[in-house]
Amino acid sequence: AIDEALDRLQVDYLDCVQVHDPEFAPTLDPVVNEVFPAFVEAKKQGKVRQLGVTGYPLEILREQIDRADENGITINTCLSYSHYCLHDTRLTTLIPH
Repeated sequence: AIDEALDRLQVDYLDCVQVHDPEFAPTLDPVVNEVFPAFVEAKKQGKVRQLGVTGYPLEILREQIDRADENGITINTCLSYSHYCLHDTRLTTLIPH
């Protein structure tokens, strides 16, 4: 999929690739065991600069980041909506990562 995106966009690399809304999958195992390693390989090949996660439930985002970290994979970006605003700043709990 990354090579297809590079071809369609006519670029040599992507600034960031992100796992989006994994909370709808039955388990995070494929993300951690297959997707993250594929992203890391693409990064080593110079096709990707940053790896990220997106979604709404902070617990799922935290689990992805923690499990990636346990496997020596650095997650560079974390995007969530409605968790960093005047009424809700829970997203800041993920900042130490």
